[in-house]
This record gives sequence, structure tokens and C-alpha cells, in this order.
Amino acid sequence: MVFTLKDLFQIQGALYIILVIGFVLAIFKVFTAPEVWPLYEVIRLSSYSAMAYNIIGNTKLTMENWKPYFPIAIAQLIIYLLIVIATFAIKSKSKLTAYIRFATSFAFQESTVFIYQILDVVFPTKYKVIAVMYLITEEFIYLPILKILMFVYSHTPKEQDDQEEPQQEEEEDSLQE
Repeated sequence: MVFTLKDLFQIQGALYIILVIGFVLAIFKVFTAPEVWPLYEVIRLSSYSAMAYNIIGNTKLTMENWKPYFPIAIAQLIIYLLIVIATFAIKSKSKLTAYIRFATSFAFQESTVFIYQILDVVFPTKYKVIAVMYLITEEFIYLPILKILMFVYSHTPKEQDDQEEPQQEEEEDSLQE
């Protein structure tokens, strides 16, 4: 079985319905939004990977199939370079944090689904695997690296916080004297 455009819309529709149900329950205080979000991420990643591996499994991979992937990877790199330029144009305390936040934003991630659907309509069936490879590169390699960097960069260890507090108290005491 090969996924069609209709199947992709159904997968995306089901994800949004689950997300809406979760946020409606959050409004009624059954769940909080942070409790709902991991469920959405798990379902989204599992359905995308199922779609991706189905398409890859039903495609005979040759160099002819892979040639168009490289311009897509270069276009992806250009998009991230544009995000870097936008990050430096906007005033923020930490450029790295701003870049990671822009690159991992929900709106930017969801564009890959719509790009895939456009490619599915415009290009022949033999090039479907290119969009899937792009999706795998984006979802399973680049974004997890950015999210790990964001987690590591934005959280300071508890030990450093404990060491900073006595120093601040000593400085305040010396200023008062």
C-alpha cells in the first residue's frame, strides 16, 4: 500500500483533531497544555515515520532517484541561512537561542507536510522519495539536534545557581557596608 495525497490529508487532519481535543480539555482544566504537547509530538513523529518508511520501502532507490534530493538539501540549507540572517536582524539577548527557537518553531516544522503534498501533485511518483528524504533529514536529524542544543543551552545546572547566590549575597553585603 502506498500513501496517496488523500491519506496524507487524513493523517494531518487526525493530528489536528487530536491537538484540538487536547487543548479543549486543557481549557476545562482536565489537562494542561504542556501535558498534551508530548502526546501530539509522539503521534506526529510516529505517523510521519510510518509514511516515510512505507514510501521508501515501495521505491527502488537508485542514483537517478537521489539526484534531485541534493538541490532540496541545498535549498534547506539556504532557508536555515536566511533564518540566521533574520536572527541577527532581530534584537535579542542570545542569538543562538533565537535561532534555535525560529528553526524549531511549529509553523516552520509544519511547512514540510504541505511541501510534500505540493511535490506529490506536481512531480511524478518516482520523485516522492525525495520529499520523504527531506522530511527524514528535517525531522529525525536536524530538529532533534537543535532541540537538544536548546535544552542544554537554556538550562543551567543547579550547582551553578547555588554557587552564584552566595557570591551575590557577599556583593550585596559589601555594598551595604
